[in-house]
Amino acid sequence: MTGHSKWHISAVEVKAFKSFNGKPWARFDVSDGFVGILGPNGSGKSNLLEAVCFATGCSSTMLRGCRTLKDVTSTDARSQLPGVKLEISCGKGSRAEHHLLEASLTPEGTRAYKIDGRIKTGTQVKDCLKSCGIVVDPTTVIKQASVTRLTDSNNPATLAELVSAASGLASWDQETAAAR
Repeated sequence: MTGHSKWHISAVEVKAFKSFNGKPWARFDVSDGFVGILGPNGSGKSNLLEAVCFATGCSSTMLRGCRTLKDVTSTDARSQLPGVKLEISCGKGSRAEHHLLEASLTPEGTRAYKIDGRIKTGTQVKDCLKSCGIVVDPTTVIKQASVTRLTDSNNPATLAELVSAASGLASWDQETAAAR
């Protein structure tokens, strides 16, 4: 999957995850250049983003209201375990390359991963996505709570800190300081 610079998440499927019940998989096709989720309050915007975080191996602390991974289970799903599928793509038309990343909650409360049907570890998933230029972590996901906190604080230092983290400048500063 390496060697291409234009990889992106092209579809998200969610089942039994938070507000998405366990009936058929809910599918969301994503266009290249996707940058945000819009919709009315309570429509599942944050839960959809958290499903992407879940599938890409983010810690449970990045998931709103979750002390453990079991907290992502939809209350409407009853006995079903949550699952998320991400289709990642590079290119367009018949020459496009696609891969399917699947993450599901096990009965023990851990995540199980597959890429194109092959079992993978969380580290392998993160490494694979990183090689495609897809990184989902606290520096690349700006959650609504952060934006709300920023607007409520009206503090220039807080704004600068958020922009620094979101742009990667904070990581770059840390790396250059460590190299000295």
